[in-house]
Amino acid sequence: VITEIMYNSPESGTDSLEFIEIKNNTAFTMNFKGYTLKYGTTSHTFTEDLFVDPYGYVLVAPVANKASAFYGKTFIQGSNIGITNGGTSIVIKDPNGITVDTVKYSNTAPWPTDANGGGYSLSLCDPNLDNNIGSNWSLGTRPFTIVNGKMVYADPGEGCYVAPDTIPPTLISAEAISDTQAKIAFSEPVDATAENVNNYSIT
Repeated sequence: VITEIMYNSPESGTDSLEFIEIKNNTAFTMNFKGYTLKYGTTSHTFTEDLFVDPYGYVLVAPVANKASAFYGKTFIQGSNIGITNGGTSIVIKDPNGITVDTVKYSNTAPWPTDANGGGYSLSLCDPNLDNNIGSNWSLGTRPFTIVNGKMVYADPGEGCYVAPDTIPPTLISAEAISDTQAKIAFSEPVDATAENVNNYSIT
């Protein structure tokens, strides 16, 4: 399943940060040898054994060595032609020429438009959703480095990154409902520690 596309990264004159992420969305190891990745008018066939663990990823880039250095992940060298900025079809074919996945992305809504030169990748957080529906895609979330004044956000090889919640909930209301009980409401869901009376004091 095609799960991430960095098609118009913010660097000037090169396509060194562009990439396509493919997820093995199955419970068994797959060998991608003989599979072909096509986009626009270009294609690349994986000619060597390429075993991918269950639910693992393949990362393919036009300039694999630079993408690997920038993102800190291992990228496979694909076609050296950059990924189309204006939107195109990306197709994966198996060794028999049968299409196993295809997606036609766009740089206009409902596809997230900040992926068009804004520093973000397109990211399909749930690989079980239809990846041809633009509203099922979101923007990359993990920050990397500022390039040409724009922070690069992407999630290569790891699914969508969820930043840890470091902001504590705030008390919205507190109401005494008996001599020994109080009803308390917070700004967000809380865990079981909120039920520990030793965490509260009355002043």
